[in-house]
Amino acid sequence: MKYINKSGEDVQVSVPGSNPVQWIVIKKGEKKDLPISESRAALNGLYTPAKLKEVAEEAKAEKDKQVEAEESSIGHVKVETKKIAGPEEKAKKKKFQKEVQKIKGIGKKTAKDIVELYGDKEILKKALAGHVPLRDDVVLLLKKNYL
Repeated sequence: MKYINKSGEDVQVSVPGSNPVQWIVIKKGEKKDLPISESRAALNGLYTPAKLKEVAEEAKAEKDKQVEAEESSIGHVKVETKKIAGPEEKAKKKKFQKEVQKIKGIGKKTAKDIVELYGDKEILKKALAGHVPLRDDVVLLLKKNYL
């Protein structure tokens, strides 16, 4: 199967089943046909073209999550401007995450999920009035602390 080296450095991969062990060197950015599995290749920073495309799309989707769009108009034409989350907003989210983590029964991962979903305390308070897509025990703890 053909693999692409996107690890940022040259990679040595051993050929399975060879006796004595044979090594293949793949330079960064180079494409090479290798007799290894995808999981073993991924450990070395090698991707198939299809997997590389999938990884790039995931990275783009993650970046798009951090960008907020705002609608405005210039004359009679409507335009959409995008604002990238600055360091102040990231610091605000981090502070909110620590605040949520202080609630007994809510761990680091759950707090991170809550911050990803709601962003700040006011949005969370509004959401708690309706349905919240979290475990019931977590919702009860949040309601107890924020309502």
